[in-house]
Amino acid sequence: MLGLPVTDLIPLARRLLDERIDDAAEVAVTLVEEAEEGYRTTTDIRYLDLGVLASLALLRLGGESPEYLDPYGFFLHSRYTRLSHDSDLAEARKTLQASRDGTPLGHHRLPNRLSVLGLCELEYYKRYGRHDDLERAIAHFEEALEAPRSPGADHASYRNNLGLALRHRFLLHGRRPDIDQSIASLTKSVALSAPEDFFLASRHDNLAASYCQRYEFFGNRADLDAAIDAGTRAEALAGVRGGSFSVFNNLAKSYSLMYEATRTLSHIDQAMEYYRAALDLAAEGSADRAMALQNIGSKLVVRFRHLRHVEDINQSVAYLEAAVALTDRASSEHAGRLNDLAMALASRHAALESEEDLERAHSLLTAAVGQAHSPTPLKAGWLNNMGSLLMSRPGTMNAALQCFQEAVAMSGESPDQTRYALNVGLALGHRDRPGVTGPDRAEAMRVYTRICLPSPDPSVRMSAAHRLGDLILSEDSSPGRYREAARQYEVGVAASRELASTQRDFGHGIAWVREAQGLAVKCAAAYASLTDADACNRAVEVLEYGRQMLTEEAVASYLAAPRDAGHPEVEFGTDSPSAAQICSGIRHLTIYLLATARGGIALVLRPGQAPRPLPLDGLKESEVRTQLVRHFGDIHRIDHSGTPRLRGLCSWMWKTVMSEITKVTPQGERVVLVPCGLLALLPWHAAESDTGQDGAAAHATFTVAPSARPPATVFSGPTAGGILAVADPRPSSAPALPFALLELEEVLRTYPPPHVRLPGEKASRKAVLEEVTNSGVIHLACHASVYADVPLESPLALAHDEPITVADILGLKLDNHPGVILSACWTALVNPEVADETISHGTAWLSAGARFVIGSLWPVFDRSTALLMACFYQEWLPDAHPAYALKAAQQWLREATNAELAERFPRLASVPEFGSPAARGFWRTATPYSEPYYWAGFVYTGHE
Repeated sequence: MLGLPVTDLIPLARRLLDERIDDAAEVAVTLVEEAEEGYRTTTDIRYLDLGVLASLALLRLGGESPEYLDPYGFFLHSRYTRLSHDSDLAEARKTLQASRDGTPLGHHRLPNRLSVLGLCELEYYKRYGRHDDLERAIAHFEEALEAPRSPGADHASYRNNLGLALRHRFLLHGRRPDIDQSIASLTKSVALSAPEDFFLASRHDNLAASYCQRYEFFGNRADLDAAIDAGTRAEALAGVRGGSFSVFNNLAKSYSLMYEATRTLSHIDQAMEYYRAALDLAAEGSADRAMALQNIGSKLVVRFRHLRHVEDINQSVAYLEAAVALTDRASSEHAGRLNDLAMALASRHAALESEEDLERAHSLLTAAVGQAHSPTPLKAGWLNNMGSLLMSRPGTMNAALQCFQEAVAMSGESPDQTRYALNVGLALGHRDRPGVTGPDRAEAMRVYTRICLPSPDPSVRMSAAHRLGDLILSEDSSPGRYREAARQYEVGVAASRELASTQRDFGHGIAWVREAQGLAVKCAAAYASLTDADACNRAVEVLEYGRQMLTEEAVASYLAAPRDAGHPEVEFGTDSPSAAQICSGIRHLTIYLLATARGGIALVLRPGQAPRPLPLDGLKESEVRTQLVRHFGDIHRIDHSGTPRLRGLCSWMWKTVMSEITKVTPQGERVVLVPCGLLALLPWHAAESDTGQDGAAAHATFTVAPSARPPATVFSGPTAGGILAVADPRPSSAPALPFALLELEEVLRTYPPPHVRLPGEKASRKAVLEEVTNSGVIHLACHASVYADVPLESPLALAHDEPITVADILGLKLDNHPGVILSACWTALVNPEVADETISHGTAWLSAGARFVIGSLWPVFDRSTALLMACFYQEWLPDAHPAYALKAAQQWLREATNAELAERFPRLASVPEFGSPAARGFWRTATPYSEPYYWAGFVYTGHE
């Protein structure tokens, strides 16, 4: 070895090419060895330049024998993988093919030459996307493995290279055996590698990538865990040499998928950290740099969808534009990066409604599709994206349908084919809205029946059955149609059971949980519409299973926990109770409320009797949404600005539903309502006629429950333990709640000791969690929020901004079975987008063991809430049931004059200064809280 820096060695190599020097061949050999060792130990790209020059000089000096061709081809190929110069790849392929052709069968160097040539063919496939190049690469690797073992044969490398190629073939065709064989070959490669092997890090890295790919397609969480484990091993080995672009890139991808599995923002931040580390290692202008820019841009889109920060989506577009600019238009990656940029622009359009972004996204997708000359699964995906984009634009449904149909035609054996077929059916069903024409309906039904229902993917079968049932009922409402629709909906429910029984990540889990919304309700409504006893029994069973399954699956997905880790699977028709068991177990008249596109229905369950249907023709899904939007703002935010006037909503609820319900319920009784879907967002107990003379509250005491199934624990006797009272936790970034402290004083003035008081700074997360398990009543007067995307992270705000989340509550074990009063905003609200999963602050406390929960459906007013709670405790404590006490408190608050408020709770109702006796008289007789907004927001949830 010469012991000189590479900057001095490169000019020496150039001299070998330009002039005659003594012992040129020996010098060339030495320089080749310097280049090999220098690049192996430093990965400095200049050693590749040295190797190309020195090996070319050796080739000219020694002739074109395989021994001289090999190093030249190796250095050219290695430099191509770093700088992506097409000339390097073409010259490397020609050189290595010549070496292979010059090597006789049985030669001990033949396996190595086959393997390096295979790598070159693989790079050609990655560059230009030609299937023949990939098949030649696989054939070369397999031939290298089948050759007789000889000294110098590196079977660890051959198996590694074969595993890489098989992964690419899996991505091309989507065949499960290819990815399974890829993982098997890469696992063997790692096992064959010595601990000191320079390439061991890259082999762990390749294994991680294949595990990651199999996880993406088939959703087995064990594969993702294996990917992170292999990637971490690769990082530890590569870190000695300053890191590796590929290792960082693949670890980033694994953590991105972990974010999809858990929806934990720290995972996406960790992924971004690795992607930025990969970018730092990528040479300027290289393919690696373009890839790193693309990856960062794509993850910024993901973070934008989580946090809705506009700067994230703007940065995403900028990174993806830079990636496109760096990518050669002739390369196979260019179209894919155009697609990613288009999807980022579409996301920005959805948030900011920029028509320019929408137009540009369409142009980019058109270019991406145009660049892919041959039909491939990737092109099919771009066509599907274009179809989805077109569906959001008016007058382009036919063009969208054509894109989906082409995507189906060219997706071949890809697992995505049936998903694209679902979009074909969707476009057919929407092409001629509001009425679907006979030919379109028939074609959509054919697509769902022949392509989607036979799919091995249960999520596709569920969606197809769901939509097929809808199409059947769109024709007419005869008993035969209801029976056939119910049968199809049951196919969807069965598919959802299959999904629930497999371990899925957040991305898979929440996607199908959202798709399953309304499925059990529609199935139950179709059965109930048949009116016979067996059908009504089946309706109850489907409803109960569907609600329980969706809730448990959503919890398991949000917690990223296997089904056997605290979320036991429920077998449909086995552990799920029968209708007879449910009806015999209830203690109060219980009524399901269902809304469908064609009208609603109530299922009335009396203790010990068979369920009976009650038609509610005006209770249509569209009208429910209209009422919610009209009275609560955007249905996805349920955003209350100002003081909503809800009398119109209360009147609509009375006319549409509760006037009929009161006809079948005894006067003065307790009635448990189980409102399904979006109906759970409404205050049914506040329904009343326009005149106020008739109303639900005047007829009976209406409470709600997430299910008709009574709790496993039968509560009797008083609650053990004292009261835990939390009020206005401080310090906090949330606004102060001055009336919460006064509320606490009024509550404790009424409730007998023992008391645990945690006002202000005392209301820490640690203190509250320590006390809740010992308390008989838990009263929390604080701020609360609901996070639609991640409901288990929805917080009850405590001191120092350290909240208790819904996930924390689900982890509690409340053996005292306390009553829980949540004097805070949103605490009875389920996620409007996936209302059937019934996850809320209130249902979490019930699941933890609470006997009842009182919570709110909307943001509540501080003073009126304090008055309501003070009155509630006074009504409850003598001997009243808490449901009746809440009803009495609400009735008092809505009717109380200012004078009555001040007389009963002088500390809560301040008396202003008056300029005249008339003004004072007017104030005394006014009823400030008569609007339903002030008193109707709190609901009693539970079966007690």
